[in-house]
Amino acid sequence: MSRRVLVVDDEESIHAVMRSLLSGEGYDVRCAFAEDDALAFAKDWAPELILSDIVLEKTSGFVLATKLQAVTSAPILFFTGHWSAETVKDAKLLGVRDVLRKPITPAVLFEAIQRHLPQI
Repeated sequence: MSRRVLVVDDEESIHAVMRSLLSGEGYDVRCAFAEDDALAFAKDWAPELILSDIVLEKTSGFVLATKLQAVTSAPILFFTGHWSAETVKDAKLLGVRDVLRKPITPAVLFEAIQRHLPQI
């Protein structure tokens, strides 16, 4: 059975790249553009790991992470082009497992996923 990864970003190009990379490595991938879709996938599909951008069109990754944590125990990783030490600190205080800096290389992405994806 494939491991389930939810990607949350408001850009179709990010969805396409993440879907291609992750599916190519055998992951079952769902992509959400907005908070409502992400929460629905978290409740109904039960992802094992969530990758979310911090800057989203109608909300922030921080707000979304708080709502996701109310419905799932899946580890949350942020990725962002607005990386700073303060962002990392704030994310970790919220319970986000890691903050990856865009652009993300496949090696960095897969290393982070393997480090944080629950072992079965």
